[in-house]
Amino acid sequence: MNSSVQEKVVHHLKHALEVSPDHLPSFVALSEFYLKFNNFPEVLKLLENTSHDSESTQVSFIKAKLYNRLKDYEKASQAITICTESDSSTVDQLKLAVEIEQNRENDALVIEHLEDIIDKDPLDGNSHFLLAEKIVTADQYDKKRLLLEISVSLLPHDPAPLVLLGEHLLIGEKTMQDGTITQTPNYSEAEKNLLSAIEIDPMFEKAYYLRGKIMLQQGKHKEAQEQFKKCTKENEFQYLANIEMGKAKLNENTFSEAKPYFEGAQKIQKNEYYPAFKLGIINLKEEKYLEARIFLEDSMNCAEKELSKMEKRSDEFLKGNRFNQARRVLKNINEVKENLSVIHLSIHQIILKLSDEFSFSHLDRSLEYNPHNSNSLYEKGRQFIDSDKDTAINYWQRSVEADWFNWKSHFELAKVNFVDKKLDSARTHIEIANDLIPEHDPVIKLMRKIEKN
Repeated sequence: MNSSVQEKVVHHLKHALEVSPDHLPSFVALSEFYLKFNNFPEVLKLLENTSHDSESTQVSFIKAKLYNRLKDYEKASQAITICTESDSSTVDQLKLAVEIEQNRENDALVIEHLEDIIDKDPLDGNSHFLLAEKIVTADQYDKKRLLLEISVSLLPHDPAPLVLLGEHLLIGEKTMQDGTITQTPNYSEAEKNLLSAIEIDPMFEKAYYLRGKIMLQQGKHKEAQEQFKKCTKENEFQYLANIEMGKAKLNENTFSEAKPYFEGAQKIQKNEYYPAFKLGIINLKEEKYLEARIFLEDSMNCAEKELSKMEKRSDEFLKGNRFNQARRVLKNINEVKENLSVIHLSIHQIILKLSDEFSFSHLDRSLEYNPHNSNSLYEKGRQFIDSDKDTAINYWQRSVEADWFNWKSHFELAKVNFVDKKLDSARTHIEIANDLIPEHDPVIKLMRKIEKN
């Protein structure tokens, strides 16, 4: 529309309002015109001078559009709520409400509005997809799958629903009738949907990344790597692909092969703590203690900053009753805390290796982040081995309660029980230690001593 036509449109609409100030269609049309061309001050003037009921849905819809464009999401939410609470709310009003509440990060209202849209327009495939995206709990596994399957059928040329469905089937996390959460990946169905997405869009990198994850979980590392190599443009999936390959190599205890993947991930996302964490652990395993400490301290600093941000975020969500978001953040917080516990324990072990310094601050920090870290509990027991035997025993008992497979704690418990002449208990612990680490000389020697008694 050229400027002369615009001027004529504005002139006619203004004249209509001068002749009939109560003419709502003219008010709405002129407001929409100004909004279209980002002339927000004129919309504000119209709203300030209108004689129409400010609580009417049509006026409120204009207000909501304006404040949303101005990024004043609280005022936008107040305005659009008048529309959505009306019995005559429209799909367009509900879609704007979804956009506004997404900006406010209010998942509960987003879900409510999406469900209302689907009730009014069951063939809206995008709303089915957006609603499925918002479902994050295992107890709604079937609902999320159904929404995605509907979305796939309604949006046959869109790869995004197929990819999300593939990811959902790959995770396979659902709640059983007794309340337990199980994880049963459906590899074949997940693969089928991901391949369909790639047929629609061969450049959809998340599909290749997820196919790589499927192949890794099936032990097909070479095939997985071929899929990950196709993640070349989006940093997010390049990073994740490197992390997945690195973790797979660590699970095989091939540390030298894992290292390049974590180095690659670190180059892509320099502020992420995880690659430096794993590089620190690899160097520690290779007895490169100075290099390990540098990586681990760098990782520790990044992780603690990230944790602080996440905890503030979680508090904000909880105060705003945004429980779904809070649940997701809390899950990430727990993961970072567990990793920080390992990081601090590793730094403690390096300090003991490199000096005679008997500082236990990192060990204490490890247990602050994860009171159930079995290896940290074992090390804490060793701190008291000469000064307070009962305290040492308590830590080792807690260690095996946290991880029954911690042979070192079983070995220490066998030793103290043998010294205290508690032979049955000593025999139990040494037999477990021997089962966990067969033919280990110190274990064999103690076992023979106990057998003689």
